[in-house]
Amino acid sequence: MLTLALETSTATFAAALATDDATEEATGVLASRALVGVPPAQRDLPGLVGGLLADAGRSFADVTRIAVDVGPGNLTAVRTGVAYGNGLAFALGAGVATANSLELMAAQAGLAVPVLALRNAGGGRAYAGWFAAGTATYRHGPLADVVRAVTGSEVVVAGDFRAEVADLLPGVLVKDSGIAGPDVRVLRWVTAGRPTADPTRERAATPLTEQSPLFGGTDD
Repeated sequence: MLTLALETSTATFAAALATDDATEEATGVLASRALVGVPPAQRDLPGLVGGLLADAGRSFADVTRIAVDVGPGNLTAVRTGVAYGNGLAFALGAGVATANSLELMAAQAGLAVPVLALRNAGGGRAYAGWFAAGTATYRHGPLADVVRAVTGSEVVVAGDFRAEVADLLPGVLVKDSGIAGPDVRVLRWVTAGRPTADPTRERAATPLTEQSPLFGGTDD
């Protein structure tokens, strides 16, 4: 009974293998691997996963659950991870659970103080997740607009544009979390208790873009 977690929303592809009953971030991870400094054309996700299973002395047949980060992030990379996760789940008859990059960074930063998680959407625009008082609000738009939507006197910032946020929020105590992108171990932890979709009956995971309902779009 194993969960395979796939993180491909950043330049460093990563995968982790964990026991299904793990519910805390540092518990249950048997092995993890990442592709560091590998050019995009040479990123071998199947090879990464195969090596990860070998590290743990397991096989593909042991995997019963797959967790995938659906972004937002580098869309080509996210699509690679989602397509591979869906295809592998279909082949194995495994369920698929998903999380988004913004909630993963917020979870890693901790939620004792409100967290603003940001990802670069290009052209001076950003994807933002504002996590405060047990709620999550998602926005997409010009960086200044999504940042200035923050309320309160203190915020922890994760993801892209961390250095720019303080200038955009005068009068707010801005703390840099040091978190540049999602961590595959946090992906496994965040999705541990989530229900899975059956890839043999429905599309299990879809990459997030500005057209996704999470950001006010219409795509399903």
